[in-house]
Amino acid sequence: MTVVFNEVSIRQVMYINLRKNLVKKWMIKWMLSRCSYATRRVEGVLFDSENSTHVEYVENGFEEYLLSVSEERKAGVAGCWIAHVSALESMIPTIKTRHSI
Repeated sequence: MTVVFNEVSIRQVMYINLRKNLVKKWMIKWMLSRCSYATRRVEGVLFDSENSTHVEYVENGFEEYLLSVSEERKAGVAGCWIAHVSALESMIPTIKTRHSI
C-alpha cells in the first residue's frame, strides 16, 4: 500500500531536553539554527514514583514494559516515555484546528 501526501507542512521542530543537560541543549539549538523551522524545547522528565501525574502516565499503557527494565534505568526510561507523550499531547490543539476534528 502506498500513501501519498499532497502537502507536507512543517511549522515547528520540537526537541526534548532535560533542564540539567545544558551542553546538549546548546548543541541541539545550534544544529536546529541551521534549519529554517521554528523550534520549541519540551522539558525532559526524570520519573518520580511519588508524582501522581507521572504515575498516571505509566499506568496508562507503559507499566508492563517498565517492569522488564532494570531498576537503574527505570527513571530514565519512564521519563523518556512521559516526555514524548507530553510532546505529542501538546500538538493536539494544532491538529484539531488544522483538520477540524
